[in-house]
This record gives sequence, structure tokens and C-alpha cells, in this order.
Amino acid sequence: WHHKSECPPCRYNCEKCPYATNVSSNLQAHMQVHQPYPPHPCNICGSRFKSLSNLSRHRIIHTGEAQHIMTPYYMRM
Repeated sequence: WHHKSECPPCRYNCEKCPYATNVSSNLQAHMQVHQPYPPHPCNICGSRFKSLSNLSRHRIIHTGEAQHIMTPYYMRM
């Protein structure tokens, strides 16, 4: 689609902001930005992050290498 006005409506819409997507997992990941506090803490320094990708990028300052971080089952939406 060349212009946003030509795009078909998205299937999944955020109830808290204008974000919309056609992929349900994208909406689930997006909902992290509406958490009252960042849900992903660094186990080394305690800094908290709204997304696992931001936490993974942060961990490089402690370890010098990228690491894959799994989301605990109880934290998944």
C-alpha cells in the first residue's frame, strides 16, 4: 500500500492508544509499553526495561556479548 489511507483496517487495535496491527503477537509485545513499570529487570544491576530486546541490548554492557533472554511463562500475555 502506497499511502496509509489506502491500507485496510488492522485486525488488532490497542485499547490505550492508536497503535494497530494485523499480527496478534505484535499487539501483545506493544502492550508492554503501557505497563506501570518496566517488567524486565536486569539481574546484574537492577535496571528495568519495557521490552526483552531492550534488556538484551543492555546486557551487552555487562557481558560484552549478546544473549537471548526467554520470557517466563507467567509474564506472557
